[in-house]
Amino acid sequence: MPHSPAFIFDLDGTLVDTAPDLMATTNTLLAREGRRPVDHAELRRLVGRGARNLISEAFKLTGAAVDPAWLEALYEAFLKDYESHIADASRPIRAWWKRLRRLSGRRADGRLDQQAAWPVHPAAHGLNLNRFFGAVSGGGKRPWLKPDPRLFAEIVAELGARAP
Repeated sequence: MPHSPAFIFDLDGTLVDTAPDLMATTNTLLAREGRRPVDHAELRRLVGRGARNLISEAFKLTGAAVDPAWLEALYEAFLKDYESHIADASRPIRAWWKRLRRLSGRRADGRLDQQAAWPVHPAAHGLNLNRFFGAVSGGGKRPWLKPDPRLFAEIVAELGARAP
């Protein structure tokens, strides 16, 4: 029996422009540590490899590397602040929003996020995007992060689809 196509989407920066809230949270953390803020262009170069990496790179960019012993505490503070402001300025990217609405129910869709903190990303919840996805996975479910192919295989299986 042929399977309908399944598409796997990323949330941050693909379906939702989360940069404004990521920048606000990063700059709040940097200010607490006496660092200068990062601007939008700098932030765009720092995102995409998880929050710990974002923090580490932001500290290097604004003075000196963060002490590895302090990184976990900074990460926890970052997550707490980000979670409380997750959808303040984040907005769906309109082109994807329209496509998702138009194609909803015609195929199995999944979302694979880098976020390790939440099994269901609060921005997707706050922006009512979760209704479009039959499966959601990410760094929080397993110890590995994107682009590890095991994450893709798991979400395809959860959707009941077959990998090509």
